[in-house]
Amino acid sequence: MHQLMRPLLPLPAGKAARFRPVPAGLLACLVLPLLALGGCSASWNGPGGTPATSFGSPDSAIGADLGVLPQNPEAWLPANPAEQERFLLKPEAWQAELEKTRRACFAPWQARNLGKLAPERVDDLFWAIKGMNPAKGYMENLRPYDENRWAALVENCAVEAFKNSPGQGLPAIALRNSMLRMMPADTPFFLNPADAGEGFPFDMYNVSAIYPGTPLRIIHRSQDRNWLLVEAPGLHGWLPFEDAAEVDEAFMKRWQSGPFVVLTQDRVPLRPLTGPEQTIYGQLGMLLPVDKSGPGRVLVPVRGPTGKALARAAVLPPGAAQAWPLRPTPRNVAALGKALMGQPYGWGGAYAARDCSALTRDILFSIGILLPRNSRYQAAVGGPVKLEGLSGAEKERRLREQATPFLSLLGFPGHIGIYLGEYEGQAVMLHSYWGIRTRERDAGLGAEPVPGRAVLGKTIISTLRLGAERPDADSRYMLLE
Repeated sequence: MHQLMRPLLPLPAGKAARFRPVPAGLLACLVLPLLALGGCSASWNGPGGTPATSFGSPDSAIGADLGVLPQNPEAWLPANPAEQERFLLKPEAWQAELEKTRRACFAPWQARNLGKLAPERVDDLFWAIKGMNPAKGYMENLRPYDENRWAALVENCAVEAFKNSPGQGLPAIALRNSMLRMMPADTPFFLNPADAGEGFPFDMYNVSAIYPGTPLRIIHRSQDRNWLLVEAPGLHGWLPFEDAAEVDEAFMKRWQSGPFVVLTQDRVPLRPLTGPEQTIYGQLGMLLPVDKSGPGRVLVPVRGPTGKALARAAVLPPGAAQAWPLRPTPRNVAALGKALMGQPYGWGGAYAARDCSALTRDILFSIGILLPRNSRYQAAVGGPVKLEGLSGAEKERRLREQATPFLSLLGFPGHIGIYLGEYEGQAVMLHSYWGIRTRERDAGLGAEPVPGRAVLGKTIISTLRLGAERPDADSRYMLLE
């Protein structure tokens, strides 16, 4: 069964380095010293108008790696074709992972009585009310967060109504691409936009993108009835009412019976063959049941006349999907990564894009391994081992010796990616990266110096010393010191 998680606040700087060697059939994580959100973070302008963020430069001018390293995961495949098709896990270990993934995918549909929830469980579901401080927030106009707006959102959560009648929840399904939110709001909550690594695009209300066809359980509704508090596989948060519909037993049985395909491209048009519904655009990593009424057909969810979901047939474009799960081979992982290379960075999956943990999650889900959504939880997969006292070179040597290309995760506080191999003795990773931390600069007018960010904002392949050649790079916050 899946475990519900709330989005965690950034980890503190100086987190101890840890590593899990790769036993047969398990993922590995290397956790290196890195400032919280050093890679997946952003900035706006510093006080006095001095730019805290640089952007618009050629990739290779931001980080020399990008002018040297092939930006195609397939270029990192072993030369031997047999090695490209070698299983990355032992077959029995893969089957065990696959079974766990299947259960987790449909866990929100497992009936259970929520009963009278313990206070800590209620606090977890409504974590943002106590866990976020509106006094430190900023709105879409980059002005301090309005206290009246915050009060209205808290009231709209209707916490007391939930406490009084939690019920069993209602099984449901996502109808369209949507964003799971920490509060029932379509407006953003930014941290201080004057600080590097905060402000746009880091809307702190974002939890995760939710793809059409994702099983859900509706556990509460906002006071204005426009938002649904839902459980999704491994997550919970608020969705707009129109983005989900209840399902009945017949729908769930048909949807779960399989077989399934997984989309291997983004922006795949899926138009129901009957009815007036608009085209759904599927994303890489989206799971859909096969419709047996004709070749190349899948089922997509639509809202029926009673308000409940119906399963309608849609035709897949050629080459847009494969039978799920894909075999866990270097070639398949490389092909999935190639389809996402250069994609703009999307915090929490915003703008139909991906942040670092969404990239790893969608790629590995396609081969049957379901990761947590948050990079901190992903970095804990397999149980890291501490590496205090080792130099950066020693940590990298351990990684090159023990990590598995195209499977092992390289985890840092606030950031994560997939290990691809090595280049001239340096570890190379595939990751969605916001930008390189640059040294503090004079903000003018007597203001405190502000750190900067050289923005890449996309999926890249780099070493762990990306940007080290820059004269303004802050060496304290390299991925590897």
